[in-house]
Amino acid sequence: MTAPPAPRVRPSDKEVKAKRAEIARRYRRRKSKTDIIKVIRGRRRNEIEDLVRYRHGTLPVTDDRETYLRFWAWHNLHSKHQREDLQAFGRRLGIILPEGEIEATVHYVQRRELRKFSASSLGKHLRLTEDERWALNITTIEAHNVTPADRRRMRREMKTFKQRLRRRAKGVKPRVVYEDNSLTRTKPWKGQGISRTTWYRRRRNKAGKQPGTSLRASTLLTGLEGRTPVPIGTLPVPHLQQARGLPREEPLVPSLDLSAYERLPLEVRLACLCLPLSSPALATPRPARSEHSLSYGNQRGF
Repeated sequence: MTAPPAPRVRPSDKEVKAKRAEIARRYRRRKSKTDIIKVIRGRRRNEIEDLVRYRHGTLPVTDDRETYLRFWAWHNLHSKHQREDLQAFGRRLGIILPEGEIEATVHYVQRRELRKFSASSLGKHLRLTEDERWALNITTIEAHNVTPADRRRMRREMKTFKQRLRRRAKGVKPRVVYEDNSLTRTKPWKGQGISRTTWYRRRRNKAGKQPGTSLRASTLLTGLEGRTPVPIGTLPVPHLQQARGLPREEPLVPSLDLSAYERLPLEVRLACLCLPLSSPALATPRPARSEHSLSYGNQRGF
């Protein structure tokens, strides 16, 4: 008998943590939401610093100074060196912050760590205007003097403007220029003294466009068995020329193979043209068909 399997030993928490770290490092698994939040916080710190420098040049000695420090520290709560970061923030703006002010700011924001600010609420607290937002290229904070409806309208206009620039780069003409140079506006047929239809037909013929390759009367009647082939461009009999719906002269399509139509019986070709089978011009006796044509007629049921 085989020995029973050994009981499974659960690894310790330290081993599980090390294994998960190895898997995350090997496959580079990161939490996208956390990374996005960290990126937004970093951008907002930079935008608050740019706003202070744009408005005052340095940290002002007013009530706005406390507002700037608190909102900057609120977006730096996950740092392990908050006091040093605040001191560096003041030095970049040309001021050495006192230790008491730094401690008061850190203590204030740590008591409200779970508080989060949306783009609109942060813009209201900072009193950010639309002109400042465009001048500093601020993207994570919205202006307080623009309504959501105006914001959507401005985004549509900006999207339309960018699309227009891309179309101009591809060589697309503006609508006004296209309509001014269009044939409907210029009307070149009036200068030539002809109608619009005649002008378009002449231009089509000059471009070498051929009409559709449909079956013509001359195509179906060319090469009758035992008869003289019908000349190209004319119908064989005056009686057929006066048939309703058939033109008097039909050009033959040069690229069309007539061998397949010449093998068809005369009755089939006349039926395709909607012509009567009893015609004085067709009353002459026909020669006997070959064995190949008889077999072909039997297969087709004629």
